Amino acid sequence: MAPQNKQCAAITRNGARCNKFVSNDNDTNDFCWSHSPENSAKRRDNAAKAGKAHTNKMSEIAETRAYIWSLVERVLSRQLNPQVARTAGALIKLWLETYSFENEQQNFEKLAPQLQALLELHDQEMQKERPAVGLGLRNVRSS
Repeated sequence: MAPQNKQCAAITRNGARCNKFVSNDNDTNDFCWSHSPENSAKRRDNAAKAGKAHTNKMSEIAETRAYIWSLVERVLSRQLNPQVARTAGALIKLWLETYSFENEQQNFEKLAPQLQALLELHDQEMQKERPAVGLGLRNVRSS
């Protein structure tokens, strides 16, 4: 019989018990990865990296918004040809689209391993419920 997942023993800030489960490969710990004392340094490093990346991107966006506003002011005060401002606006739009694509790619890369783990867990659970009947079928999911 397969070992059952244990619920994390941690109590969250709102006083409720954590609803995550302890990894099956971690029999010596009563906590999920997010609450395990063994992972505190890694969590702190990850949070620091995420904070720095977020700050840099936010400052880029703020700078871009300020630049766009300066273009608007210059066009309105007739210091800048509207055609030049339109061209700059098109380039800024392109930059923003690539920025959005980059964020989506980073989010996908963060979530892909978790999704793969969930799919594997689902496949394992399905195998327990319905054992193969010798049809010779192979896993068709591409990696």
